Amino acid sequence: MEDEPILFPLVVPQSSKIIEESCAASNPTVLTTWRSPNNLDASYSVAIGSEDGSTFIFLPKQQNISSPATSNVDNNTSVRSTRPTSPRPSSSGHATVLHGPPSPSASHTGSFHFKSPVVSFQPSKSRVQAAISKELVEAPKNYVDFDDEPKKLKSLLKTREPSKDRGLLDNLIPSLHLHHRQGSGSDGAPHHLGRQLSYSQMSTNNPSSSSTSPPTSPVKESGLDNRGNPSTSPMGELLLVAHAIPPRFGAGRATTALKFMEDGAILISLQECGTLCMYSSADGYCLCSIEVASNTISQPPAAMPSIEENLKGVWRWQKMEIGTSGENTFLIIAAPDVTTSWDIPVARTRVVVVKVKTATERAFSAASEYLSKIGDVVKIYAKGESGLVLLQEVPVVNCQCLHFTQPDILLIVAEDEDHLYSLSMDGGELRCRLISVAPSDTRKKAYAIDGKHLISTYLTSRNIRKLQASSFRSPEIKRYTLWKGAPGNEEPHVPKITSILPVDFSVFILGYDDGYIRRASFSEIFSPQDGSSTIGEPSDQPVDGAVVHLSLIRNEHTGEYCLVGGTDGGGVAVWALKSLKLLARWALFATPLFSVTRLMDEAVGKLKGNVLCVASGGTLAILVMDSLEIAFIVPGGPSRLEKICLGEDNLLLIYANDLARLWDVKTQEFWRSMTRGKAEELLEQGGWFESLIEPGGPIFSSSALGCTERSFSSKDSASSLVLNLRNLIFSSDASLASNTTSTTTPRSNELGVFGNLAACCHTFDMEENIDTMVRDAFEILPIMAFGGICGYGGATSLVNASAASVWTISKDYTALRLLSICSILRFSMNVDNLEQKMNNIFLYYTASLPETVGKRFCAPSLEILAKYWFDPIAEIRTSARSLFDAAIGQLSDTRVAQVVEEYRHRLPCLQPDINKEADWAVLALIITGNLAIARHAVISPSTITDIVTSIVTFLHDQSSAHRVIGIDLSSRGLHIWQTYTDTMEILHSLFELAVSPRKDPDRPTIRDPGTQARLAVLHVASSSTHLFMTKLLLDLTHPKSSEHSRAILQLLAFLIRKRPLILYPSVSRWMEAVVRFMDPNSAFRETVLGAATEIIGEVVRLYPTVDFHSASQKLVVGTHEGAAILYDMKTSTRLYVLEGHKKRLAACSFSPDGRRLVTLSLEESVVMVWKVGTSFTSFFFPGAPPSQ
Repeated sequence: MEDEPILFPLVVPQSSKIIEESCAASNPTVLTTWRSPNNLDASYSVAIGSEDGSTFIFLPKQQNISSPATSNVDNNTSVRSTRPTSPRPSSSGHATVLHGPPSPSASHTGSFHFKSPVVSFQPSKSRVQAAISKELVEAPKNYVDFDDEPKKLKSLLKTREPSKDRGLLDNLIPSLHLHHRQGSGSDGAPHHLGRQLSYSQMSTNNPSSSSTSPPTSPVKESGLDNRGNPSTSPMGELLLVAHAIPPRFGAGRATTALKFMEDGAILISLQECGTLCMYSSADGYCLCSIEVASNTISQPPAAMPSIEENLKGVWRWQKMEIGTSGENTFLIIAAPDVTTSWDIPVARTRVVVVKVKTATERAFSAASEYLSKIGDVVKIYAKGESGLVLLQEVPVVNCQCLHFTQPDILLIVAEDEDHLYSLSMDGGELRCRLISVAPSDTRKKAYAIDGKHLISTYLTSRNIRKLQASSFRSPEIKRYTLWKGAPGNEEPHVPKITSILPVDFSVFILGYDDGYIRRASFSEIFSPQDGSSTIGEPSDQPVDGAVVHLSLIRNEHTGEYCLVGGTDGGGVAVWALKSLKLLARWALFATPLFSVTRLMDEAVGKLKGNVLCVASGGTLAILVMDSLEIAFIVPGGPSRLEKICLGEDNLLLIYANDLARLWDVKTQEFWRSMTRGKAEELLEQGGWFESLIEPGGPIFSSSALGCTERSFSSKDSASSLVLNLRNLIFSSDASLASNTTSTTTPRSNELGVFGNLAACCHTFDMEENIDTMVRDAFEILPIMAFGGICGYGGATSLVNASAASVWTISKDYTALRLLSICSILRFSMNVDNLEQKMNNIFLYYTASLPETVGKRFCAPSLEILAKYWFDPIAEIRTSARSLFDAAIGQLSDTRVAQVVEEYRHRLPCLQPDINKEADWAVLALIITGNLAIARHAVISPSTITDIVTSIVTFLHDQSSAHRVIGIDLSSRGLHIWQTYTDTMEILHSLFELAVSPRKDPDRPTIRDPGTQARLAVLHVASSSTHLFMTKLLLDLTHPKSSEHSRAILQLLAFLIRKRPLILYPSVSRWMEAVVRFMDPNSAFRETVLGAATEIIGEVVRLYPTVDFHSASQKLVVGTHEGAAILYDMKTSTRLYVLEGHKKRLAACSFSPDGRRLVTLSLEESVVMVWKVGTSFTSFFFPGAPPSQ
């Protein structure tokens, strides 16, 4: 199990509503909703996808926190590991309503019902979905033709022919209507295209509705405003919970589809570039992310058609639907080919099938396996007659979506108005009557339609983002406000941060929207701000536009550092780092600067030392650092630029459409175009420098500091830092250790950084005494800084929570935030005079926080904490274990049994060999093992048997990478395991490992089996002394080999140094075994002589009842029974047993000449002197015992 980094995002505190402001400034492209299918009057969960690829998640106020009845009971396992209560998790596969009405298909009713519910995989059964047909899927017309509209509607009233049986692929494909846009294949397409595409994914239907029955009429609601103005919703209000940012976002990566799954717990996001993300809707945590355009495919079903080899093209991924087959859930994703060509292209659609693992399956899988692509095919569609007849024309300007709210009520959403029509038949003719028209805001809108409401978001004239629900029932449209963002700042404009570059903790470069860059320290950035001024020292002059990108570049010839930055208008500028003086600027690109790469590899030839600047549109330029000149510019390509390769005078550019272009750097001429395969063959020849344009995840400028900035996509992400807490503590520990020899001990710079972090992480105004301790210890003031959570692939979620609700978001967020603040406190204990205060605050967070927060508290995820059980950083490891112990201590006996039962099925002993060491199996063993040690009385014997078997499996497996887990758990729970397994075998393995040499010096001590085995032996010796001594004496008296005897003596010497009091009661027994090892006739003497001599020296030095006279080579050992045993070390034989005392001896000592021996018993208050040396009488009475 690899080290799990603790990446902690922090938003620079510019505004208390910065995430809401980012939501208002975003350009929404898609909106989806979810609510319980069992309660159609329940509150909605809403997600809004944006043009930059990020997603804003809204939850009902009563659902974004844990239930009072289950807050401390059910919140100890994460979404990705909890076993579902039903056999199959429900999916909210909302159907899609497009630019125009979908073509009708065969149905068994004559209703006006166009709903496309969740597709159910039934390969063996012929099935016709309402509003879905093969002709509809393959139809090239996806626009609204109002001339044909009445005829289309009239055709629904006629008897329909039965549909033919459909193949598996057709069953997989729901109404994925695609817009094949010709001549707009590049990623730099106008923004209106993104909006148009988003509207094709804007409407959703209730998943609980039948595929053939019409939707039910909406129930009249109370509390409506008869004037049509938004009123307070009877469904309750929503909260903006999180801003989920995918691993790659920005231009050309708009969100095009969103789907809630598993009762709203999971949110699936599709970006137009093909990135598919799985988020936890509770906090925006990214569970998994894949690229659907990748050619990597899992084994497809047998009925799937063969996968085409030629998938080249510019695919714009737009549509996503959910399908189920038994226990399996699938995503069907489609994209049109929008390759730019002078010829009229053939309409091609690429369809990908992705299997989504259920909560049960995810518990037995790695995060990278949650989403797996199982099918990929290209469909070519040809234009043909639809066979529809125009019934009646409905004049609407710029229709964006339409929906039947009832069988006879049609809603048409136009650009600036919402139209409601009543449909009826009169004498065989269709009558369409306008009921009402309601104006709607046209700025940055998105829609989702439920069977009862239309959920929409829009931006008001005051730049306030709103979410509202509209109820459609004759004769009027009635609206409710679900959420209203914070009003914009009406004060004079204050420059805002648009980019951030962390150099180190003392130097941060901030780019602002006024064209200036400013320098500040970490402490200055995260200090209380009133929001009315900027931070730091400004540059000498501004550039035109907002500074949206910053990179640090070193001039190798002069050794000076420069800043290379870009503006939102495509400009590029260079500043000196020390003075912030503007050195040069150019207007190079039409799109913002996206990436800056320093060319230092020998393969780049003459370009070494220069800088490669790439714009978001794919245009690139070579910047010569010595003369600050632009060497040449290469225009953008046919698709998104993925990789740049340089080899001497050759420049190879590889694009997302699997094409590549080769340029001559010397002549600055285009040579030729080639396929990706040919380009890869060229690279395999060697001599190339390769650079990925967009690696994904946070950009780290140092080991501990990074940022999420991607050419300014939103206010919060542009001003967000990402801290690697492990690397920060590691470097700070080293710095603090190097300062320990200093005569002064001021609070170091590292503690100042940790003080600012404590101000950001600590939740003030909850416990007054703790607040006072934090202020006094760190000398800080409260700061309102939004935190976040980093997920799979570097995806970041910025959590929009106030101090009072931080601990009510989710169990994962609680665990990571608690781990961060506790690690900071553990590190701060190293500073003089702070240990007591830090310890009190630490105890508050580990033990008292749940009581302070109350029933809404989300208990930390045990799985998250278990990941850091063997973390190499002591502060993190100790914090994780303390939080884990506190969390399980607050669980009821019933819940403990439930949690153990949930994880029992993942234990390594129950898995096939290929999965025994999977991360999820290892975590299950850590969790269940520690629960069994702490609460074994409530766990069934069969479960403990499985736990012990797994522990022993790891302990005895010499090739296991997780052997330390078996060592740790076997030693701490030995008193429990002895009923279920052979503890002598466990001790034997621990003894062998304890004396084994360290094989990997680079491995952290906490991961070294030998080191951990020695600690385990000490623990067993203290906790199970009788069992331990039995095994030790058995090995000493019956060694298996000379190597075994030497190893056991080395272990004994180790125990004498570390735990002398544990061995003291049995000193006479094991000392006799040591003496026997030194017998001249022993086969082991040569092997163990050194170790035995060392032991005797240590025993004589430490134990008062043991003494040795070197001249006469006599050894005396006092016993607890009162006897003193005298040994002749020349022959390693026992000479005499002196039995003058009746109670245990306290001391034994030879006289200097070795002729007398003094023994003392404090319990008897008796001192005896024995003659033990040779004398005249001993010649006449050889072998006589010493006289008293």
